[in-house]
Amino acid sequence: MKRLAWLIAPGLLLAACASPPPPQQPEVPVEVPANWTERPLADEEVADDWWTAFGDPRLDALVEEALRNNPSLWEVASRIEAAGANIRTVQAGAMPNVTGSVDGSRTRTVQSFGGPSLTEIETQRVGVSLNLQWEIDLWGRVRAAQSAAIADRQALEAAYYGARLSLIVQVVKAWFSASEAWQQIQLAEGNLASARELSERVEDRYKAGLRSAFDYRLALADVASSEARIETLRRVYKLARRQLELLLGRYPAALVETSGTLPAELPAPPGGLPSQLLTRRPDIAEAERKVAAADSRVRAAYLDLLPRISLTGSTGLASDQVADVLDGKFFVFNLLGNLLAPLFDGGRRWAEIDRTQALERGALAYYVVVALKAFAEVENSLANEAHLRRELEALSTTVTETRAALEIATERYYQGALDITQVLQTRRQLFNAQGAQLATRLALLNSRVDLYSALGGGFDASSVIENGTSDETP
Repeated sequence: MKRLAWLIAPGLLLAACASPPPPQQPEVPVEVPANWTERPLADEEVADDWWTAFGDPRLDALVEEALRNNPSLWEVASRIEAAGANIRTVQAGAMPNVTGSVDGSRTRTVQSFGGPSLTEIETQRVGVSLNLQWEIDLWGRVRAAQSAAIADRQALEAAYYGARLSLIVQVVKAWFSASEAWQQIQLAEGNLASARELSERVEDRYKAGLRSAFDYRLALADVASSEARIETLRRVYKLARRQLELLLGRYPAALVETSGTLPAELPAPPGGLPSQLLTRRPDIAEAERKVAAADSRVRAAYLDLLPRISLTGSTGLASDQVADVLDGKFFVFNLLGNLLAPLFDGGRRWAEIDRTQALERGALAYYVVVALKAFAEVENSLANEAHLRRELEALSTTVTETRAALEIATERYYQGALDITQVLQTRRQLFNAQGAQLATRLALLNSRVDLYSALGGGFDASSVIENGTSDETP
C-alpha cells in the first residue's frame, strides 16, 4: 500500500499546480482620450451602493429585496456552480485514477483416473487489490485545460456581477418610472378638475342663454377626454408596478407602494476615467476572461502534439486462504509504464489547433466590441444628461408661460373676448408641457442611472481574476 501511495503523491502535486490565467489586457485599436469628450469626470471610483445617493430609503430596501429574491440572478449563480464542478472534472484528468477490488473464486474439478471411482478436487482463490492508472501531465496539457476551465468560471462570475448590476439598474428605473406614472396621474386628475370646473361654468352660461351649445358640447368632450387620459395613465401605472414586483421576485399584483415624487436634484456625478473603464465593467472583465480561456485552450491544443506518459500499476493480496489475506500475506505488486507519441491522426490535432486559434481571434474581437460599446455608453450618458438639462429648463419656461397664458385666455373667455377652443387648446398645451416636464425629469434620472451603470457600478475586475478556483458563488 505504501508503494502505491508513493506513486500517487507526485500526481497529486502536479494536479494542484493549475492556476488562473493571468490578465490578458488585449489592445483596443483606438486612441483612448485621457478624459471623456462630453464632460470630464473626476479620477475616483463609483461607490458599490451608488443607488443610495438618490436618498430614498424605500428604494434602498427594494434593491436589497431584489438582490435576495430575483430568480434570474439565481439562474446565473447556478451556472457558476456548474462551472466550478467542471473545474474539478478537468482537474481529475491530471490525477491518478485508483480503483479497489475484492474478488474470490471457487473451482471444483471431477476427474477419473480410468477406474470406476471419481475424484473431486476443489480450489479457491481470494484477492484484494488497488489498481492505478495515471497519465502523467508532464508537459502541462491538462493543467492548461484546467486553467481554461478556471477562466470560464471567472467569466461567469463577471457575468454574475453584470447581471447583478443590470438588476439594480432595472429596479431603480422601475421605481422612478412607477413614481413618475403616479405623478402623471395626479397631474391628469388636476387637469380633469379644471376641465370639470370649466364645463360647469359653461353649462351655467349655456342654460342662461349666454353661451352656445357648441361651447357646452366642447366642454363636455374635454371632460371625457381628460377622464380617458386618467384611465390610460392608471393602466401604465399598474404595468409599472407589476414590472417592479417581477424584479423583486414578488407576485405581480400591482400592490407595491411607490413614491409620490421624484428626486428634486441629481446626486453628484460619479467619477471614472476612460483608461479605468477596462477594469471597472463586468462585461469587459467577462470578455477578457473569455480571451484568457481561449488562450489556454490554444496552449493545450499545442501540448497535445507531444508524447504522453502513462503508468499502470496494482498492488494487493492474493491467496487460496482467507486467513492469509487478512494477515497481509502473499503481497502482489506490479507497475507498467508506457510512452504514447502521436504519429498520424488524419490531422485531427492540427485541426484542433486551428479551431482554438480561430476561437481566440473571435474572443479578442468580441473584447474590442464590448470595450468600444462601453466607451460609447459613458459618452452617450454624459451627452444625454447635458441635453436633458437644457430640455428641462426650456420645458419649465414653457409651463410657466403657458400657465400665465391659460389664466389670460380663461379670463377673456368669460368676458366674451375669446372662443372656448382657444381656452381648451391652451389648457391642453399646459397639460402636455407639464407631462413632458415630468417625463424629462424621469429621463434625466434614468440618464444618471445609466451613467452609474456605464462606469461599472462599483465593480472591480480584480475581485474576479484573483478569485482563482474558489467554489463559493458570489
